[in-house]
Amino acid sequence: MTHLQEFTAMLTGRFDNSLQLERLKEQGVEGLPFARHINTVCNEKITGLPPDFNGVFVLEESYYTIGERTNAMPHLFLFTQEGDSIVLNSYEMPEGYTKETFTFTQLQEIPYESLKKSDKFTPAVYKKPGQWWEGGSDSMFSPVLKFILKERFSWDVLEVSESMEMNGKRTFGYDLPLEYRRTGRVIFLDRDGTVNEEVHYLHRPEDVRLLPGAAEAIRRFNEAGFRVLVVSNQAGIGRGYYTAEDFKAVNQRLNELLGEKGGHIDGFYFCPHHPEAGVGEYRRKCHCRKPETGMFEEAQKDFEVDKAHSYMIGDKLIDTRAGHNFGLRSVLVATGYGAEEKALQEAGKAPADYDYYGASMEEAADWIFAEERQWNR
Repeated sequence: MTHLQEFTAMLTGRFDNSLQLERLKEQGVEGLPFARHINTVCNEKITGLPPDFNGVFVLEESYYTIGERTNAMPHLFLFTQEGDSIVLNSYEMPEGYTKETFTFTQLQEIPYESLKKSDKFTPAVYKKPGQWWEGGSDSMFSPVLKFILKERFSWDVLEVSESMEMNGKRTFGYDLPLEYRRTGRVIFLDRDGTVNEEVHYLHRPEDVRLLPGAAEAIRRFNEAGFRVLVVSNQAGIGRGYYTAEDFKAVNQRLNELLGEKGGHIDGFYFCPHHPEAGVGEYRRKCHCRKPETGMFEEAQKDFEVDKAHSYMIGDKLIDTRAGHNFGLRSVLVATGYGAEEKALQEAGKAPADYDYYGASMEEAADWIFAEERQWNR
């Protein structure tokens, strides 16, 4: 991968600074806006590119919210590689668009020759002395008005500092850089046998026992900005063995135990049905019981899901198959029923519906973080 490919891969996607705001709020620090970026490569929307063109156009949709007011500030950037450096040039918004309509989804084809480079913005230059890309520019928008851009990028965080100075005095900007992290990354988990010990029709909070390494893995996902969601078949409800309230009580206890080790699960989704053994309304073939994807689809209504950077972890092949059916990569863990399921697969009695097999949640987490960095490369 070239420097340019690495740089643009790092920058494209959806990002916000919500984790930074949460951390600062705990410290009693306020004043930064809630900021979102949607960065999309848009070369395909630009016609008439020269045959030897090797740059990358990126449409940056930026949204800044303070209180109840949100301002849209889109930009069109061209990134090129010059030696070991990346150069950013800013272009003016094409004719016919407003700040609200200049988005990738509304972008029509634009002739390359109609694009106008900004004559006020000094090209920003980025270098990579270590693990971070660092760079920026000072642009004189008028004889007395200076725009200052300073940025540092890693695979984990994008740090952006922008300010305006009038006659050397800051008129816009913040004391801290805005810290953007990629959004939409979700870890979907089976519950019993994956996070906690397998207990036959678990329904009592006092029977919840965390599996070794599960809390540590979930804490790592939390800290890296992943949403962690449970998707669990709960046919015991449909069979009449326990209630939905019992299921919720177990979940509450599970999060209490995780919280003691710095982790948490953001949401729980369950299917109470069984096609043969369900009682009354619960006896039916449904779309939510894994390996179907109904629970994932319900979760997607509540949380943004970037499928390219989201994963399913479970101890049964129906878990990993459900992840594949939803378009995710899947991990089978050896805990719970996982070792038995792996043996069935190796004996040719079941398909290998998973991308990785690990001994535990910790190994699953190691593999997922390695995959994220592999994608980055």
